[in-house]
Amino acid sequence: MEDIVYCPTRAIDWRHLLHDVFRGSELPDWPQLSGACIIPFYQGRVALWFLCQHWQLKPGDEVLMPAYNCGSEVDPFRAYGAKVILYRVDENAQIDYEDIKKRCTPKTCIVYITHYFGWPQQVGPIYRWCKERGINVVEDCALSLFSRSSEGYLGTLADASIFSFRKTLSVPDGAALVLKESVDVNTLSLRPPSVRQTFKNLLPFAKSTALAMLDTSRLHKPLRRMKLKSFDFNKLADKSVDEIKPDMPNDYYFDRKLINQSISNVSSGILKRENPDIVIKRRRQNYLALYDELKDLHGVKVLFNTLPDGVCPLGFVMKVSCRKKVMQALNAHGIAAFSWWEGYHRDFCWDDFPEARCLKDTVLFLPINQSLNRDQMKYISNVTRNCVVKLSI
Repeated sequence: MEDIVYCPTRAIDWRHLLHDVFRGSELPDWPQLSGACIIPFYQGRVALWFLCQHWQLKPGDEVLMPAYNCGSEVDPFRAYGAKVILYRVDENAQIDYEDIKKRCTPKTCIVYITHYFGWPQQVGPIYRWCKERGINVVEDCALSLFSRSSEGYLGTLADASIFSFRKTLSVPDGAALVLKESVDVNTLSLRPPSVRQTFKNLLPFAKSTALAMLDTSRLHKPLRRMKLKSFDFNKLADKSVDEIKPDMPNDYYFDRKLINQSISNVSSGILKRENPDIVIKRRRQNYLALYDELKDLHGVKVLFNTLPDGVCPLGFVMKVSCRKKVMQALNAHGIAAFSWWEGYHRDFCWDDFPEARCLKDTVLFLPINQSLNRDQMKYISNVTRNCVVKLSI
């Protein structure tokens, strides 16, 4: 019986936390944060609300957004009064630019492009097409911090770009809006989150740290073995794709209480000591370690079959028909795998987007973050392979 090895999605270095608080609120000078104006926000959705204000969207103005979405990036536009129109994304998470063009109308004021999991979309042609028609383009780089393509660093081409630092880095909060035009940030009255709110956001890291400490404890080994011994594959959930589409979590819907909230000092301090080169290198190494072991696994389809130069992968993403079973099995083995964006925004009809529904219903996310070592990646690949085989997918 193989011991459980704890493999979290993120881990924090508590030794520097107090020092981070006093390092100031300015963001680091990374290439992706090189626009005319960089505004730090508490969350990406708060930045999108500000963008609606800054561009003076009016009720009924149309925003074209990809059908494969989290929902939390859609809701600020909806809450502001804009009309969100979804466009097609194919089964490989590639945006259908021809579908964007078909859906544009004289009321279209924004085309929203998402770079999924670190892999780039081709922005240049659609950006030029939109500029000829007076349409603003937004690049969503929430999942693609540090990634670049032949067009340059992701997020540096469009009129505005959104980044969410806590997707890639171990911070309790933090996002950024990058604009090509200048804005006087001092007039925005931004405020950091309360100490209580920051403390609450740090609790998942405390849990991860405690589990990691238990993982290396001799006392915990018998408990781990007992947990695995009691684990029964036959009692796992029998379905992974529900006929009724699940609503996205309530906290994904926009909360107006967060308007004008900035990044916390804790997060901005942590960002200043992050080394992008190390993050990119380790994530690529961990991704390739899983890819080499799982690319030919029966019943699994890896979403991205290549890792181009410049891509900083967010996670190892694969499509599995019995996702819920596999996820539960991996979680029981200490691997923080989860269903990616399985919830549906309740205000949309999804019948015209079968590819997006397929992604929402089958994509499973495995951690490859920079805190995981070679042995942990080997453990993840072995357990994933064994679980898929035992579940006869």
